[in-house]
Amino acid sequence: MALPNDEQMQMHSDKHRLIRMMSFNIDGDSTGRVRAAPWQSRLIVCDKLLRNHQPDVIGFQEVYDHNQMGLDACLQDYAIFNGYSVGTDDTPLYNPIYWRTERFNLLDKISFYLSERPSQRAIGWDAQDIRVATCLCLQCRFTLKRILYVNVHLDHRGKQARMNSTQQILNFVADQEKHLRIDVVIVAGDFNTRPWCPKDEDVYTYPPPILPAYLPDCHDVYQSLLDASFVDAYIAGGFTNQLDMNTYHDYFGANFPSVALRLDWIMIRFSQPQMSIVGYQTVKSELSGIYASDHYAIAATIRLPKHL
Repeated sequence: MALPNDEQMQMHSDKHRLIRMMSFNIDGDSTGRVRAAPWQSRLIVCDKLLRNHQPDVIGFQEVYDHNQMGLDACLQDYAIFNGYSVGTDDTPLYNPIYWRTERFNLLDKISFYLSERPSQRAIGWDAQDIRVATCLCLQCRFTLKRILYVNVHLDHRGKQARMNSTQQILNFVADQEKHLRIDVVIVAGDFNTRPWCPKDEDVYTYPPPILPAYLPDCHDVYQSLLDASFVDAYIAGGFTNQLDMNTYHDYFGANFPSVALRLDWIMIRFSQPQMSIVGYQTVKSELSGIYASDHYAIAATIRLPKHL
């Protein structure tokens, strides 16, 4: 049997230094949604999306038990951490994280409620719903770098809740960094706010189905993460803030108005300059006019340094 040459070994090394991550709000409960296809039809699109992109780690939002059964079948080579439920006892609802066991060792898994009482099931501040963060500390088997992945779904109504939840997450990250050597921190998910909007924006000029009263605010949560030295994978990936950057589309796809509804972000902080973001994509998969969700999935790729 021929031994691999130096070029083949280098390609193998480079491949294992790349970590592909995704975030996806799958809109698990589409009851009464006229434009939403049944879950079994949307699951076919999800399956195609996941097989095409092969994430190493992915955080989902709005996953019910029946959704998870389908996702488990799509992601058979992955382990899963559900964390706390934000649903009811009869109908649990999770923001799970899946990760490839062949790529990572699990160091820790943590979940906490986004509220004044993080260990108790409670609505926080001015939020409408119970919200939770699901967190993993993973060690890359090849580079031995440690990754803290925080999967979030901030409230869609409470502005103060979004700000306080963000600070709570930053405090949690700082605490983890005191006790563990963390090389990469990823805070990703559905933030239910916009990182940018035009300075002269008049929300009443947008066409249906935009409802001005429900158009989320801009800047505050995003700026808090930037101030904490996080980098937006969308910007680092070479894209710019503009109206045509929606990640929420309400099952209209390309026909949804361009209103800068980039609600889903992957924010990353590195401990070393040798690490970098090398790719970003808004995944607009559909099949025969059926979309997997009312959100698009988002994906980012990072490069880690070799283990010395």
